[in-house]
Amino acid sequence: MTEPAAVDLLDIDPDFGSDPYRAYAVLRARGPVHEIRAGEKDRFWLVVGHDACREALTDPRLSRDWARNGHLATGLEAPPPPTAPATPTCC
Repeated sequence: MTEPAAVDLLDIDPDFGSDPYRAYAVLRARGPVHEIRAGEKDRFWLVVGHDACREALTDPRLSRDWARNGHLATGLEAPPPPTAPATPTCC
C-alpha cells in the first residue's frame, strides 16, 4: 500500500491564507491526519477534527518539545523562544 503524498494547502484552496476553513473541510473528508508540504523542504503534520485533535493532544507520545523530540527534526534548529510584546511608552 502506497502512502499518500504530502498535501500543499494551496493546491486544495488557493485562498487558504484568507479563508482556511474550506481546505480544512476537504481534509476532514479525507481523514483525520495529513502530512502538509510547506515550500520545497518543510513538512509538518496537521490533525483535523475535534475527536482526532483531542486524541493527539492527550497522547503522551506526541510533543512540541524540541529538546525531547530533537531526534525527529534532524538538521533543524529549535525555534527561538517567544518574546514578550513591547511595552508602549508614554510621553
